[in-house]
Amino acid sequence: MGLHEIQTRVHVAKDKRNDFGGYNYRTAEGTLAALKAALPDGATVIVTDALQELAGQIFVSATATITFADGTSASATGHAMHPLTKKGMDPSQITGTASSYARKYALAGLLALDDGSVDPDAAKQPYEPAEEQPAPPPQRDARKIADSLLASIGKATNSDALLNLEDDADGKFAKAWEWLKLEKPPMALEVRNAFDKRMDELNQKEVA
Repeated sequence: MGLHEIQTRVHVAKDKRNDFGGYNYRTAEGTLAALKAALPDGATVIVTDALQELAGQIFVSATATITFADGTSASATGHAMHPLTKKGMDPSQITGTASSYARKYALAGLLALDDGSVDPDAAKQPYEPAEEQPAPPPQRDARKIADSLLASIGKATNSDALLNLEDDADGKFAKAWEWLKLEKPPMALEVRNAFDKRMDELNQKEVA
């Protein structure tokens, strides 16, 4: 059995629910468990992490590798932004969360996982979870989310109001920003730069 057969036979349901975002998702642990159950004799899977800096931001890059008994291998890499601070979490928890996201996307890329919907005939194949597959979650428009955050930043009339947007962990702004950091790092960086620029403008006005 090669990678093609594994990709064909392994299906992982998006069986977790994010009520705030209104979407279902799968976990790295669930994907890894399904992959391990499908590995042919003599094959192994290894997932490793590495940190790298890009445009002043830290990212976790995870690589998932399957090595077959004959020595051939296949790999895929996933990335997730690693924030330096996150309200309510210590540094090790922040790193663990970023690692989990990066590993999830590395495994999904290696297995060519789809959006979670499964053909009824495919559900009869080995290693397919027995429970009914959930409907595909609604897609979130990252560009609209980024534009909404940029608009909120532009409306801040003083530095305290701007800081409150970021510090309110239960607020829509903070939660949307965290989602953007994990799902669309380049757009998150665009919002970060706009935030810093607006903060400089407000500080200059307050000092003047």
